[in-house]
Parts: sequence; C-alpha cells; structure tokens
Amino acid sequence: TTTTAADGSFSFTGLAPGDYTVTETPPAGSTASSPVTKSFTLTSGESESLGYVFGNYKKASISGFKYEDNDGTAATSADQSGESGWTITLYNDANHNNVADAGEQVAQTATDATGAYTFGDLTPGDYIIIEQSKSDWIALTPTQINVDVLASGQVVTGQNFVNTQKAKVDGYKYDDYDRDGVRDTNEPGLGGVTITLKTAAGATVATTTTAADGSFSFTGLAPG
Repeated sequence: TTTTAADGSFSFTGLAPGDYTVTETPPAGSTASSPVTKSFTLTSGESESLGYVFGNYKKASISGFKYEDNDGTAATSADQSGESGWTITLYNDANHNNVADAGEQVAQTATDATGAYTFGDLTPGDYIIIEQSKSDWIALTPTQINVDVLASGQVVTGQNFVNTQKAKVDGYKYDDYDRDGVRDTNEPGLGGVTITLKTAAGATVATTTTAADGSFSFTGLAPG
C-alpha cells in the first residue's frame, strides 16, 4: 500500500511480471467519480503508467434566505425579516442553458422559521434556484438564481430572495350633515364619487368610484 503525494501521484516499484490490481480508498468525505479498482498486466521490465486513474469529489451545498422587505425598496436590510414556509426549488442545469428545463428538478424545500433554506449533498455542476411565486407578493430581487460551476466541496451561501407583500387601503365617502368631520349613524355613504390615489410626489396610481354605501378600496399596492 502507499499514499498519494501532494499532487495526487502514486507509484509501486520492483514488481515481478504478472497480473495486478490497484484499488483506492476514497478519503473521508469524498465520493468516487470513477471506478475504485484498476487491473493491468506487467511484463518483464515494463513500466506501466496508469495516468489519472482515480477521481473523487466532495459534496457541495447551496443556502440562502427568503426575506420580506417592509418598505418595498430592498435597498436596506434593517427592515427585512425571514419568511417561513416559502417553497424553494433546485434544478441541476445539466445542459448549462440557465433554464429550468423539464426533468432537471433535483430537490425542493421550504424555508424555516428564520427564512433559511439549504440544499446539501450536491454533486459539482451548474444549478438553478427558483423561489415560489405568489400573486399577492412583489419580487424585489430576481426569482431565479443561477449558480454556475458549483465546485467540489464548495459551500455557497447568501443566495437570497427578497419580496414585499402587496398592500391595501380602503375607506368610505359619506355625507357629513353636521360638518363636524365625524360620521354619525344618520349620515349615509355616498356612491358614485371618484376617489384618486396618488404618490407623495403627486403621480396618480389609480382611480376608483365609491360603491352605493360609499365604500372604496385600492388593492395590490406596493409599499410606499
């Protein structure tokens, strides 16, 4: 038996002619990517070079967080909190086209109470991570992350997704009989009145008309 040098080389000398087999013992934490046994025959005086005969790799991992951004800008992180129960899907991008093709899905998980997710025990290669899409949320960062050339034993962190939840504002338009700015029980709602929603800068976001009871609502709004 022998141990490989720093460059991975090994050698057995002084061998008699005959049939031989060499077998590797993969290091702890490594997985063989080629057969662990090689057979060959030596004749008198022969020098047999097996070349790069044994290949191994270490499993890798990818992790990140799913965050809810309170102010809807993603520019600052102090207002972000982890979002649990969000589905994250991993694809092995075997054809290297950065597209999650049919048949390439290899794992799926849900974020934990802190918003964290992890995919471990991965073989080297190209990967795609895609977050779950929800209609009442707005993505502030790309919903797909490409991890190109995940190397043997590599630990990739910080693959984060940031979203903000859509908001709503509603109210009533009423006939203020006594002009005191407070709706009394005898003051009815006014239907058919146009209500306009604007940004702080004065840009119109949407308009609506009050219902028969004076109610109005704006939904699907970004924070701001």
